[in-house]
Amino acid sequence: MENKLQEDFNTWFNNFIDTTDFTAAYQHNDSGYLKGITSPGTDYWDVHLTGLEIAVDMNQLDKKAKILDIGTWFGVMPYVLKQYGFNNISVTECSKHSVSIPGLRDLWNDFDIDPFDLHILPKKRFELPDTYDLITMFRSNVFWKTQEVLHQTPGNTLKNDTWQILDQDGGLHTFFTVYNREEWELFIENIKEFLNPGGVAVIQPCPYVYDKIESFKEELDFLAPYCHAGPIYDDGCDYRAFYIVIRK
Repeated sequence: MENKLQEDFNTWFNNFIDTTDFTAAYQHNDSGYLKGITSPGTDYWDVHLTGLEIAVDMNQLDKKAKILDIGTWFGVMPYVLKQYGFNNISVTECSKHSVSIPGLRDLWNDFDIDPFDLHILPKKRFELPDTYDLITMFRSNVFWKTQEVLHQTPGNTLKNDTWQILDQDGGLHTFFTVYNREEWELFIENIKEFLNPGGVAVIQPCPYVYDKIESFKEELDFLAPYCHAGPIYDDGCDYRAFYIVIRK
């Protein structure tokens, strides 16, 4: 039965989410979001599975392959990959952005992962402790440059701490700029340094904006050789997943 399941990674992954009892995880973090992405029938993972399918054959990938999941958040994906049999998985999380999420450390302990801190910034080279066969970054807002968003207050005081606001109807508005061509060039060169020969990184900027705003044509053209279209995701919006696939 196990060998049959492993013939199709996507089927196995979805079946695992559908049949696993995550009740213990909810005791650490009872957010609707965690429950939503671990409930039977969720389509949340379609974005991840499509990206993996584009980048690599998970059915054939050596179980000893060195995998790095950047921005793991709750840690569900690396946990599931471990249950499938991958035994060399590393994960990162940005402590600056995750400090307010309740129960994360307890969740990570339950999921048997130990993220190392990584904060990726534009125009700044980052270091990783190893090289990898597969690097993943799904639903990533790493490429939001919120540090460039200024808020001018009454009295002409400038602040840089107001990049999300709620309107009168409770709708959340987010303000950010995104990587330009030069910043993408640096990022791609940087991450390629930490791929093993034949390795691949699959990146999903969320949202992908370069096909929506005319002034981003230079970036759209630059990313075209790396870019692969995926599914439309999240009910009620027209976001399509696009994946930046970097090979060495």
